[in-house]
Amino acid sequence: MNYKVKVKTGNLISTGQQVCFHLPVPALFDSHEAAEGAINRFGVCLIKDDDQTVSVYIIDKEVLDVVDVIYWDEWWKYKCVISKDTFPDVAIPKNNEDYEPCALYFETLFRMFAPPSDESPLHQFTLTHISSTIIQGDNPDGV
Repeated sequence: MNYKVKVKTGNLISTGQQVCFHLPVPALFDSHEAAEGAINRFGVCLIKDDDQTVSVYIIDKEVLDVVDVIYWDEWWKYKCVISKDTFPDVAIPKNNEDYEPCALYFETLFRMFAPPSDESPLHQFTLTHISSTIIQGDNPDGV
């Protein structure tokens, strides 16, 4: 049996709402223990390309390599939700009913995560790791 790691990551946006991505990492592990050992190995960031397109990058922090690039229109690869209410920095909504689906373009989310600065335009925004779970099976679309 194969196992995968699913990462939940997100941040507060300029409206005070929490945006979260649920992303299955495209790496298979032979055992539950191996997947468990890799839980904190993956990071997620939004990167703005030269043509101003924003994509979600999943990075293996252990080997500093990109394991997947997700584009906005690849809806089957990710789940994105936004909190219904605003929350202070320390209070992250815990229940699924506190969220609703979010279909904002990645470019819009990028501007809300990292408002533009006159001095130094950002081209990358790293999302905060919230939690990871282990999925049994090799279903690549197991969002």
